[in-house]
Amino acid sequence: MSSTTESFVASIPDPVPMSSNTPASQRQQQELPQQIQKSEPNDLPTATSSEKNPEILQLPPADPNSDIPKLQFGQAMKLDVLGPIIINTDGTTRRIDNWDTLTEQEKEVTWRRIRKRNAERREMLEAKYKELSQQEQVEDVATEE
Repeated sequence: MSSTTESFVASIPDPVPMSSNTPASQRQQQELPQQIQKSEPNDLPTATSSEKNPEILQLPPADPNSDIPKLQFGQAMKLDVLGPIIINTDGTTRRIDNWDTLTEQEKEVTWRRIRKRNAERREMLEAKYKELSQQEQVEDVATEE
């Protein structure tokens, strides 16, 4: 152990229970609030009137000539602009990243291919799900016996 560590450890006083009525503990209890008062800076910045009542920022009003569609509660909206949702073989989904750069003809061909592939994958996943659920039912019956 280094000498600085030893001197630091040696300078830590033994803790005295606060509930004891010894003169040393009473003196420590009296000194503690005084030490706290001395450690608190008196020159804390105070809030100015502008900080007490800050200006509340608001969004600008909506542009009535904007081409952003408005959706009413309960109303459905097609998101064809984003392109088709692709079902992967494991059941996860994704979209085509460059959909907005495709030509109209490429988009039509892509829609047809993905629609057909998604139907095949959905059937495969549903069959797999039915098979797994039947296996679970057989295992449940076997464990009950």
